[in-house]
Amino acid sequence: MVRFAPYHSDRQYARLETYRRAGLPDRTWAAEQFNVQVRLSNAGRRDYQERVAEIWETVDRLPLQVKDILRGLIDEIHLDHDESFLTGTLGTWRDRVMRINRDWCLMPALRDRRWHKDLGYDLLRAALVHEAGHALVEDARGGVSLRDFMTMVAASGWLPHPLEDPVPYGGAGHDVNRLAAYYLDRLRGIDSSWDPSLPLGSPGMPSTPQLDRDLMYQVGRWT
Repeated sequence: MVRFAPYHSDRQYARLETYRRAGLPDRTWAAEQFNVQVRLSNAGRRDYQERVAEIWETVDRLPLQVKDILRGLIDEIHLDHDESFLTGTLGTWRDRVMRINRDWCLMPALRDRRWHKDLGYDLLRAALVHEAGHALVEDARGGVSLRDFMTMVAASGWLPHPLEDPVPYGGAGHDVNRLAAYYLDRLRGIDSSWDPSLPLGSPGMPSTPQLDRDLMYQVGRWT
């Protein structure tokens, strides 16, 4: 079994608990550790402080890799009403701003307060990690290149209909870099504006939804 390489970073993060013990507000911790602000729709609601506190407690527990993404690629976290999201959506990301559904506790599985603490944190954590992933591959300021993204996709084992597309699972399928190069060639064959050296959100690059469509385009018909 191949083990993941350990993640090393020279960045250090103070714990939220350290700031709270010193009597400092959570927003000070967020600003100093991540340079991130939180905004809440209709901030006058009574549960404002509770919602924001839960956000920071969850951020404090995130893996180091995700914390580095938050520090480098996220400027603001907005807590918005459930009505502003598609049904069942916990979060979105766009242009340096992460939006989180502040009414995640109203989801059917979380309406029972006995379950809120455990399931609520799990769902919120999943939303933060997922949206940080979007920033990692789509942010034009510091996101990974399309070439690196395709390498990650190839290494993850996710590829369009492998049983219907035998070409990359021949010789190319035995090597991650060759497999990624194969899919990049496919993308550029469909749309020449795909630039392997740029993140997905860069000016002039096709949209992220188009990436999904192009990857699945005429699967099984390529030679």
